[in-house]
Amino acid sequence: MLAIGWPSLQEMLARQQAQSYIRQFQQHLNFARIMAISSGRMVTFCPWHEGECLNQWWQIPIQIQINQQQKNTELQLLRLLDRPKDAHWLYYNREQIQFRQDGSLQALQNGTFIYCAKQYSWHYTLTLSQAGRSQSEFVPTPCPH
Repeated sequence: MLAIGWPSLQEMLARQQAQSYIRQFQQHLNFARIMAISSGRMVTFCPWHEGECLNQWWQIPIQIQINQQQKNTELQLLRLLDRPKDAHWLYYNREQIQFRQDGSLQALQNGTFIYCAKQYSWHYTLTLSQAGRSQSEFVPTPCPH
């Protein structure tokens, strides 16, 4: 009897982890946007490794950084978000997101994050508008990546 229920228990745990991560991720995006508005400075949100943003959202912790001064390229770390759990993947079409002083995104940085637990036939999406607002959704189909 336990063997029958075990796979569904594992999937339920994976789905809960995915949902929790997406919620945290969205909260961090909102924090970055609010910091850009309240400080009047550019805020960068990206997987940061050795001094640069990399398009490896599933492998590298995500950092929220703010420009020290308005026209300065020196960054200060505000927050850090761990990478997704092992066997979970997070995809995006850019290596970084930058929030402007009005809370909007830099040109062409809007898009959809896709969060997958590859072994299951569902995934989550988090769509980010050019205005800097986000919306998440559970999708009951296999991961498109």
